[in-house]
Amino acid sequence: MVKASDLPSHNEVLAEQLKDPEFRQEWDRTAFARAVAQRVIAYRVEHDLSQAELGKRLKMAQSAVARLESGDREPSLGTLTRLARRLGIEFHIDITPTRPDHVLLVVEVVSPGSETTDRIVKADPYAKAGIPFYWRVEQTVTGIPFVYTYLLDPASRVYRDGDVFTGVVKATAPFPVEIDLGTP
Repeated sequence: MVKASDLPSHNEVLAEQLKDPEFRQEWDRTAFARAVAQRVIAYRVEHDLSQAELGKRLKMAQSAVARLESGDREPSLGTLTRLARRLGIEFHIDITPTRPDHVLLVVEVVSPGSETTDRIVKADPYAKAGIPFYWRVEQTVTGIPFVYTYLLDPASRVYRDGDVFTGVVKATAPFPVEIDLGTP
């Protein structure tokens, strides 16, 4: 019998699936719908509401709330407006196209529960796109953030280890910056 501890984590399974270009395309296509779904679920949990109760607040059927929470389909602008007005959820949508050659630096903040994706899976597309600098921010168990910096090797399009910062990030590339990690 297989023990649960022997099974791969959700993040490990996702990291493996994201290597498949078709899966990755669908994952990217539904990113906005998943983000809205997470906001709605978080609201419902914070306010201790069932889907039916939330549906009453939104004047929509429980099944519509379930579809919204599934994250499979992008909600309409009307639905987003309804969520904002009735629940006070803010949405900021930026649909400006960003070309990789316009991006110098990507900063990824590692989230609890998505460590594998944040540490491994996300860096590769940035490198393949030719983004020259990649920084990863992680909070240790002591609460002290670390910033790991990486530099793109343009020939191989693979990131190489750069500096590791704790306390104060002081860098000159891609531009001069000093950030005190101890200041909230």
